[in-house]
Amino acid sequence: MDFAAFLDHRLTELSPSFADFGAERLIRHYASGIPVSDLARSDPDLVFGAALGLFTFIRERKPNAPSLRVFDPDLDRHGWVSSHTVIEIVNDDMPFLVDSVAMELSRRNVGIHLLVHPVISVRRDKAGLLEEVADNGGGARESVMHIEIDRQLPETHDALAQHLLETLAEVRLAVDDWRPMLERTAKAVAEFEKGTDTLAAEEKQETLAFLTWLSDNHFTFLGYRWFDLGEDGSVTADSDGGLGVLRHADAHVFDDTVTLAAMPVELRAFLKRPDPVLVTKSARHSTVHRPVRMDIIGLKRFGPDGAVVGMHAFLGLFTSSAYTDRPAQIPMLRRKIDRVEERAGFVPSGHAAKALANILETYPRDELFQSSEEALYDTSIGILHLQERQHVAVFVRKDEFERFASCLVFVPRDRYDTPLRLAITALLEESFAGVLDTFYTQVADQPLARLHFIIRTTPGAVPVVDSLALENRIAEAARTWAEHLQASLIQAHGEAAGLALARRWTHAFPASYRERHSVLAAVSDVDRIEAVMAKGGIGLNLYRPVTASAHQGRLKLYRAGTPVALSGVLPMLEAMGLLVIAELPHEIQPAAEAVDAVWIHDFEVESADGSTLDVAERRESFQDALAAVWRGEAESDGFNRLVLAAGLAWREVMILRAYAKYLRQAGSTYSQTYMEQALCGNPAMAKSLVELFLASFDPRGGSGDAALCETRLLAGLEAVVSADDDRILRRFLNLIRSTLRTNFFQKAEGGGPKPYFSFKLDSRLVDDLPAPRPMVEVFVYSPRVEAIHLRGGKVARGGIRWSDRREDFRTEILGLMKAQMVKNAVIVPVG
Repeated sequence: MDFAAFLDHRLTELSPSFADFGAERLIRHYASGIPVSDLARSDPDLVFGAALGLFTFIRERKPNAPSLRVFDPDLDRHGWVSSHTVIEIVNDDMPFLVDSVAMELSRRNVGIHLLVHPVISVRRDKAGLLEEVADNGGGARESVMHIEIDRQLPETHDALAQHLLETLAEVRLAVDDWRPMLERTAKAVAEFEKGTDTLAAEEKQETLAFLTWLSDNHFTFLGYRWFDLGEDGSVTADSDGGLGVLRHADAHVFDDTVTLAAMPVELRAFLKRPDPVLVTKSARHSTVHRPVRMDIIGLKRFGPDGAVVGMHAFLGLFTSSAYTDRPAQIPMLRRKIDRVEERAGFVPSGHAAKALANILETYPRDELFQSSEEALYDTSIGILHLQERQHVAVFVRKDEFERFASCLVFVPRDRYDTPLRLAITALLEESFAGVLDTFYTQVADQPLARLHFIIRTTPGAVPVVDSLALENRIAEAARTWAEHLQASLIQAHGEAAGLALARRWTHAFPASYRERHSVLAAVSDVDRIEAVMAKGGIGLNLYRPVTASAHQGRLKLYRAGTPVALSGVLPMLEAMGLLVIAELPHEIQPAAEAVDAVWIHDFEVESADGSTLDVAERRESFQDALAAVWRGEAESDGFNRLVLAAGLAWREVMILRAYAKYLRQAGSTYSQTYMEQALCGNPAMAKSLVELFLASFDPRGGSGDAALCETRLLAGLEAVVSADDDRILRRFLNLIRSTLRTNFFQKAEGGGPKPYFSFKLDSRLVDDLPAPRPMVEVFVYSPRVEAIHLRGGKVARGGIRWSDRREDFRTEILGLMKAQMVKNAVIVPVG
């Protein structure tokens, strides 16, 4: 059964007490007002129950007053249920009811799910009791509203009802006094026409035409009050003569927060100007019809001698036609526009004249009404020149009563978005020490988007604003990330080199990168990317964000071509004492002339043991060490933790690693992992061991005094707690003391260090060395190969041998040396 058939069936079941009052007419009106899509999703019984409940509610109403209730429908009490809170209103039919009620709910962030508004004819007795819902045209017209809103807490129902009743009261005041306000307007016009002999005839006629235009459905009159100007310059208001929303004495025309006595200066300023009409905005938001600040039309009152004696103030809203009519057809505006165009002096048929006419035609209508001729000329000419240069510009007009600042902001259309609007809003609020009241956006087919901001200010507390500085700040906010990068590259590298880099990289960075990194970070990254593309390999940057803790940091790894496999790089980082918390890759795709993309892997890291990550002092050593591991010049093992823990360079770490490798070959019972733990657990001792080695063998003698280094080392060993750690550290000390020579300071052919490290030991001084002891031995270490040469005497015989015994090749070589010494004893003294 469709809803119409269902409704016909249910209406036949109405009791005579309902039927006799014409309930059927209201129910059918109600049902016809529900959108078809909502009706199709609704339970017919609930719709019928709601309509019947609405009829029950309207049966009693006090004359000339609304009836209103806010409730949560309950099946037992109301005969129907809903998941929403319901508002029901019955009132004398008048304009603006639905708009004003919906506006009040919106102001309080209450969402509307359904609004049904049948207008019915009723007959009531003198007490307001319903006698009949009559046919159209019979009886008084009444507005009935059923509104379903977001579910409200029960304790808020009464407050919401009170706010709505206050709104309905404002509507009634405006509607009841509408005709008296029109009569007062006509009287003011007649008074103006008789008492304005001091005005020029043209200005007088234009003012009369404007007032007539207002009354011709171009202005919705909501309130009226008049002011007297005393001989001493004081301004007083006739609070008893107010109409509409200004009927009550405590209602203000200009500012609800400032008394009239506190603001006579601005009002006197207008009354002393030659202009007969004031058009401005009230500080009050309208509670009737539209949720905007109301317009004030001020008309001077002249005495018999032509002197200004006061002002008529009309409060209301310009109608939609006032915003859609061409300005050239609106009195007062047309004269203002003519004067601006005449002052510009452009050839009437020329391009500049046509462009200026279009600017004035599309100028914000409220600004046309409120701007002086001087301000309108300056701004419109500024906009005209702006169209030729197409850059960010700001035009500011301050309200003469210091209640707001009107700001026209022009930005390139392709840059306009919500984040930019919010950024501009914040700058304007800061500059004028105010808050955003409202904004309007015009994005047409022009290169520039126009944003119109109204910033609410505090009279007497508006800062002096440097318009040029404000414009520069907004221009800076409107610049794209790519433009900021180009400017920063030029600043860092000069114009020629900077522009070359900008052409390659300004549009290379993805959104994921731009959202997380500043332009200055990108400039640094561009330098590292360029180095990686030129030299190959990887680039590194260890840094600590300002928001990170002392043990936290970030590491960027740069690589051209393909991304880095995490399974390859994570063990390297962990071996260096870092925990990797997260990783975010960025594919940087340069301009077309470059072939390969560059990948930036951004790692979030922290020290594995929670200690402070000394980024400032040790970042270079860390980056060099990780790059050496990546190139295969250094091993990835636990010794690398000493780079961050002790501040050692990767080649200095190689010294300790090589001695540890030798100890393993010499039969030490400690594993390499255990030795790593001993050294990394005592980083100061590890550093002291390296300092002793450098001081002992530096051929230039620039690494310190060896005796002093050993003294400090021995003193430090006394503080080592672990017995095993003490034994291990003393074994390293013993090896350094036993070392005769080393190649550590030798250079390769290219000038860099040799890729391997070797040291010559006096084997007789090495502790716990298994017998037979050679006279000397040379241990060679590199990441690719380890080797040892044993010599029983100064003159010896031997050869080169490859061993498959990686863990104890010294044992094999030692046996060979012993055999050579026995077998060749007749030939040479030793083997």
